[in-house]
Amino acid sequence: KPGPVRTETVETICNYCSVGCSIGLNQKSGFVLGVSGQKGLINKDANICKFPKFGYGYFNDTTRITKPLLKVNGKFEEIGWDQAYKVIKEKILSVLPNENALFGGARLSNEEQYLVHKLARAAVKTNNVGSFHYLGRGEGYRANCELNASFSEISAASAIYLLGTEINQDHAVVGYMVHNAYFMKKTPVIMVTEKQENTMTGKVSRQIVVKSYYHFIKAVNHYLLSKGLENALFLRDRVEGFEGYKSMLLKEDFTVLVSKSGISSDEIAAFAENYNNEMNAILVFSEKEVSGNSSKELFNLARITEKRGKTANGLIAMKEKNNSQGLFDMGVSPHYGIGGQELTDTGYRQRLTEQWGVQDIATGETDCLHGLLNEDKAKNLFIFGEDPLGCAIDPASVQKVLSHATFTVVQDYFITDTARLADLVLPASFPVESGGTYTNSGKVIQGFEQCLDSKTGKTSLQQLAGILNEFGI
Repeated sequence: KPGPVRTETVETICNYCSVGCSIGLNQKSGFVLGVSGQKGLINKDANICKFPKFGYGYFNDTTRITKPLLKVNGKFEEIGWDQAYKVIKEKILSVLPNENALFGGARLSNEEQYLVHKLARAAVKTNNVGSFHYLGRGEGYRANCELNASFSEISAASAIYLLGTEINQDHAVVGYMVHNAYFMKKTPVIMVTEKQENTMTGKVSRQIVVKSYYHFIKAVNHYLLSKGLENALFLRDRVEGFEGYKSMLLKEDFTVLVSKSGISSDEIAAFAENYNNEMNAILVFSEKEVSGNSSKELFNLARITEKRGKTANGLIAMKEKNNSQGLFDMGVSPHYGIGGQELTDTGYRQRLTEQWGVQDIATGETDCLHGLLNEDKAKNLFIFGEDPLGCAIDPASVQKVLSHATFTVVQDYFITDTARLADLVLPASFPVESGGTYTNSGKVIQGFEQCLDSKTGKTSLQQLAGILNEFGI
């Protein structure tokens, strides 16, 4: 640099993890030279973690896509917006509605996710809409944010339990809150992990290494119910289906559950009783490490011990990406609409048609989106803000699924692994180029303004609107 550069700081919300910190982009004419923390709704002390602090280079990446690209004879060629929209409409109408499948990414804004949902149901007339982020595993996570403890209540906990999360790595700002409680208030922090060695080992009061989170949690629940330690008054007044769950769980062999958990029955009993007796117990877990079924069992544990919906008590579910929660709230699901309303509800579908000004939308009948892909029934794929191939644990299986489609559209910032396979690529705008809202892991909705000029000509929102306009919507 020739010398100190005078920058202007524009405030936005971090779009890495699901904590939702306020940050400032220190920029000059759209070139970001650094990122600083801002006092926000979540990070009131302006603390931020390594992700925004050092992960701002993508703002300045010169390999970014700025024009629509159509693959002709195996090579991408730039085309105009009108042509791109027409190609998409033609491909959608060339097959049956349910031979199209649409996907919205967990890093899109709520507004972008909403338009993906609207495009599927109002224009394409299909309920084949979801996200690779939750494909085949989303139902276990759907309600894991309800009646949870807030981040601010961590400081009031009498004990903090971490299950399946290296919180100092993946959600560091919440990790700071846990560390402050541990070091400044001497709050016990108990870590339950499947990793013998991890980055939290030296930062907790006690570490319990298990083989299976799922069997560990089920063994704890089994012990509490078999010993009659559940909160019967709470369960009677506020919980439905408890007797059926209790009967089903107690039919399972406790010895088998303990064996599969990887620790002794005495350790299970000690954990169960300590957690149950703790006055203000907060349990933090991560969707990155914990399965959907384990998530459900954790909520059963919170119900059994009457820790849901009470001050400084219960669960905190840490989602992976900045707007994973928005996928559920904005109807990016084959089975549920906005706010989790069921598509089989004719009244809800009627309200949608009136609101959108269309004659009809997709029916309430839905197929399994995961099965649809694996059975090669989806001929057209429309992938907005996701790179399923680049994020895959088993890339070969994902590539096989993607290669069976006859036409694929990808909207993204760069030519990702998934975009390379696409027939048409749309250039996504950065969130700071369009503005919108995110919903964090605690269901806190935060808005952010457009603070940089879009390099794509049209923002992602305008592109989705352009496709809808092709259908007269």
